[in-house]
Amino acid sequence: MEVVLTPGRLPEIMPSIQESADGVLVLKGAATSADLTALRYLPLSVSSLDLSGLEIKGCEQHKGDWFGQTVFSDGEIPAYMLMGTGVKTLRLPSAVTVIGKGAFSSTPLTEIDVAGVREIGEGAFKDCSELKKAVFLKSSFKSIPAYTFYGCKSLRDLSIASEVERVGKHALEKCGVRKIDLPWVKEIEDYAFARASDLTEIGFAYDCKLGEGAFYGVTSLDSVMRHPGNTPPLAFAGGASVDFLNVKGEEVGEGAYSNSKASLIGLSKDMKHIGPYAFHAMPNLKKIVAATCDEIPEAAETAFAGNNVSEISLYVKRGEVDKWRQAPVWRDFRITDEESGIIETAVTSDIEILHNGDMISVASSDTISDIALFSLDGMLLSAVNPEACSAEIAYPADTDIVIVRVRAGKGIKVVKLK
Repeated sequence: MEVVLTPGRLPEIMPSIQESADGVLVLKGAATSADLTALRYLPLSVSSLDLSGLEIKGCEQHKGDWFGQTVFSDGEIPAYMLMGTGVKTLRLPSAVTVIGKGAFSSTPLTEIDVAGVREIGEGAFKDCSELKKAVFLKSSFKSIPAYTFYGCKSLRDLSIASEVERVGKHALEKCGVRKIDLPWVKEIEDYAFARASDLTEIGFAYDCKLGEGAFYGVTSLDSVMRHPGNTPPLAFAGGASVDFLNVKGEEVGEGAYSNSKASLIGLSKDMKHIGPYAFHAMPNLKKIVAATCDEIPEAAETAFAGNNVSEISLYVKRGEVDKWRQAPVWRDFRITDEESGIIETAVTSDIEILHNGDMISVASSDTISDIALFSLDGMLLSAVNPEACSAEIAYPADTDIVIVRVRAGKGIKVVKLK
């Protein structure tokens, strides 16, 4: 069924559309955003909707409102426009600028590709369980709002504007995305990626702020560039598979890394407080490196509950073993000040080096000019010049100990990895 519209006509002809048995609906001509609210009442028989030839005009409603909205801009898809309909295939006009709150939620939509969008409303694609691909590469929105892709369990291919600076609460919870790079994101809010069980790798700005439970229940996560701030409660709880936890900031929140699969924990020099169940039930945990800590962190009695701490090695500064043996919680570990295998020999606070299996991952707040790997006798093994704020380099084969030197901005950091 093909209809050429003029502003105000769509609500008038909706009864005839509802009576039609056609599964494909093509709308051309011009309509206001307010007119498009009538599509909320499409029959479930319509599985394909083509709006590519439609001009969407802004308008102001003088009688009533649409979910509290009376003013619409040019190119705006109204809130809840297709919510709960049977539309699987959708073509949008190239001039779409705004996608309203819940506009396509709870539909069997399989793919969306749109350019020029400057704003997306909360829950725009919530519970679109069949959505496999979403492309917004030429869009300019700065935020992925709350619940945008919540429950999109089939979503594998997600391409969004690199300018995104914020991921809202529950925005990608229970989403099927596997890898995502958000280089400019400065804030990931509460439970933004919670239970995104297929997520293996994510990148974000070095100084990104994480919310409570940001990656809660993400059991497959094996590569993440950590931020320098505090770790909020439940941030990585539920079984993250990162082997080495390089824990930054002054505080680790309640249950932050509970049930993770790491074998090694490194505590930052500034660490002051570790909350209840922060490192609860970590079956692979063998070592904790606290050799750079300026002071002994206060640890809740249950901080390491569920672990046999008497079998876990705790590496501390030379000459401070007795101090740690008198500290509550810490005194139950196997404390030593011998070689830990991770010694920072030259430190700047804005460079981070992580050993992730066969790769060495580097992140910095400044552009990384070079990464060089050396043997203990000073022989250069390999080097790269990333000219980016994050990079990876392969751990040399058949090498037990490697010296890593990173230059970024005006800083340099050298570590020995074992």
